[in-house]
Amino acid sequence: MSATVIVLDTNQFWDFPMLRSPDWMELIEKAPQWDLRFAVPEVCLLEAVADVPREWRKRRSEVAKLAVGEFGLTQSQNEWLDVIDRKIDGYEEALGARLADIEADIVPIPEGVNLRDIVQRAIDRRKPYQEGEGKKDGFRDTLIWYTTQHIAVADRDCEIWLVSTNHRDFGDKSQAVDHEACPYPLHPHLLEDLDTADLSGRVSYVRTLGRLVQHLAGKYDSQPESQREALISQLNQDKFEIALAASVDRFRLNPAAAALPLKAAYGVVHAFDRDVGSLEFVDVAMRGGGEWTAQFKQPIYATVDLTDHAAETSNVDKTLNVAGRLTVGANGHVRSMIVTSIEALPDDPMLRAWRMAWDPMSDTGFAQNIRQQIDPLSNPDILTRIRQQLDPLSNPNTAKRIHESPMRPPEPDEPQKLASPSLDELAANDVASPSGEDSDPDENNGTSPE
Repeated sequence: MSATVIVLDTNQFWDFPMLRSPDWMELIEKAPQWDLRFAVPEVCLLEAVADVPREWRKRRSEVAKLAVGEFGLTQSQNEWLDVIDRKIDGYEEALGARLADIEADIVPIPEGVNLRDIVQRAIDRRKPYQEGEGKKDGFRDTLIWYTTQHIAVADRDCEIWLVSTNHRDFGDKSQAVDHEACPYPLHPHLLEDLDTADLSGRVSYVRTLGRLVQHLAGKYDSQPESQREALISQLNQDKFEIALAASVDRFRLNPAAAALPLKAAYGVVHAFDRDVGSLEFVDVAMRGGGEWTAQFKQPIYATVDLTDHAAETSNVDKTLNVAGRLTVGANGHVRSMIVTSIEALPDDPMLRAWRMAWDPMSDTGFAQNIRQQIDPLSNPDILTRIRQQLDPLSNPNTAKRIHESPMRPPEPDEPQKLASPSLDELAANDVASPSGEDSDPDENNGTSPE
């Protein structure tokens, strides 16, 4: 079995600065059995020891503002502040000791990284740099990506997992089934990088550590298919629905992810129905005492209570997909459940509206229309009409009508002339209606061509 290297982005330190969450504890405990290694790019460590104390100082300020004197808690407040100060001052050393304890590798920036290449990447808006003129600088994320590639090159027998919440920098949302996709699709630019370096299939990406834990558990602690089906069939559906309702009730919807109306500031699921047969499980893994865990996906038909930015309320009915993880006891009862995402289905038409709201140019039809307004000559129809005005004979209809036009004998003392309209008249008519038919009256101020 080849080793699995878990590469951590800086954001993995924000919620659990000392890496002591239940997911972390399970990974650390299973590391010898699953052959796991942890890697922290040096740039991420530098960010973490700056970002975490900065956030803690903000919290310290909030604690210092608490008016607790009238409760006789001033001394306690001062003691709290002293503890916070010690945590802030000692975080860098404490984190270093923790990383050493779990035998994490601190990986320096690869020597082969060329600053000119990074500059060119920024100019080309190549991921992890963002498209457009966004405020976020992709320099550090680019160094993280180069470090991840370097790890894969240095050990071609290992499997690499990059864990980062920065899905806009590393991921391709258009190809993701949902937030919990594992692996989450890498952006095409990054896939090209891997292909160029002969690393195709070697680096995978996931948005959350918890999702990776369940994936690895399903890989290393799995059961034969027949046994998995037997476990799932014993699930108490009533207990599952009770746990699901409780978890969904506490979940605040992301308006864009759930494809709610554009005016919505947030939404919560008020009620829902579900089809038991549509419940899906992946990464099923056995635990001690007959327990098992799994990643689940359950479509629901929900009534969503909405609140807009003006504090006006309304509701909407729609189908949503609930994803999360659960632990089931040997008796088939749900012991714990975490809902990690509630999102719209991939074919929800409101998703396009949200993409347009965030980035209008992401819609090809809208972008083409804007381009043609800015540069009319980018419209092939306009170019054709201009060409026909400059050279009437370039219009096949005009040339045909001239060719078929009959001649009449001239009257006495009258110069010989064509009985048909002049070239200018023919050209004018054909340019106004290239198809040979009358134009739309609305396009001619209410009058048809003569």
